[in-house]
Amino acid sequence: MAEYEDYKEGLEYSEDVKNAVRYGYQYRKEAEEYKDSNIKYCLGEPSEILYWIATMIISGLGWDLLKCAVKKAAKWISKQRIKTDEETNKILTDEKHLRLFYVYVKEFNEHNMSVDDKTLKYVKEEIIADYAGETIEELISNENRIPEIEEYTKIIRNAFTYADNMLYGESRGGDSVGRDRKLGNC
Repeated sequence: MAEYEDYKEGLEYSEDVKNAVRYGYQYRKEAEEYKDSNIKYCLGEPSEILYWIATMIISGLGWDLLKCAVKKAAKWISKQRIKTDEETNKILTDEKHLRLFYVYVKEFNEHNMSVDDKTLKYVKEEIIADYAGETIEELISNENRIPEIEEYTKIIRNAFTYADNMLYGESRGGDSVGRDRKLGNC
């Protein structure tokens, strides 16, 4: 049985694709399923196959062509006996799940998620937590120190702006805050 790892070497995906899958699909789906509980999940890295499908969606491939491409890919994956996780398998084999993935990725990429306030808050909190965690991790590994209180404040402020930009687009989200998190620029 072939491992997908053997096939994916050298593949790279944009931050837009990764974010659309992680926040627009994975965390949105979790939020919709568990929004009435106070449980927060740390989800694993999405499948490379989901990134590939999201790339087609974000590139503007229409629904009918996407269905055809995914159907052909699913046959090839099955023929190669490549293992996929349960969620990826559902998206590859069930049109209803593929359609949901298509809509969620497209809406997130267009900064237009049709969700209730609780779901939006859940997704935004995950974006903020990831941004802040990655920024602090960079500081610790690059400068071998933890941030001071003023730096924490700036990191959290930047995380909120980053989340707003990701969810609403830069025009509504305020100042642009990209992935450059050097604290000297705070």
